[in-house]
Amino acid sequence: MGYRFYTSREYAKLNAADNARRKASMAGTEVKRRYAYPVQAQLAAVIDKVQANRQDLARMFLRMGKLSEKQQAACQRWIDRTRSIAA
Repeated sequence: MGYRFYTSREYAKLNAADNARRKASMAGTEVKRRYAYPVQAQLAAVIDKVQANRQDLARMFLRMGKLSEKQQAACQRWIDRTRSIAA
């Protein structure tokens, strides 16, 4: 079996087919994250509206498996603050 030299057009076709196949296979694979605390799910819904200087900390709280009571209270304050601004 020998090596085949592809033209740039053939490479473009192959890449387009690969991208289409990858996109089609990923279409139904949205993973819904399960959170350990209900406050994390609520925070995930409003994460974009949290203060800009607190967003990194809020994202860290979303990734953490365990939150202390103070951390949960901080999440709840951010949620309440974003909802009061939106209302």
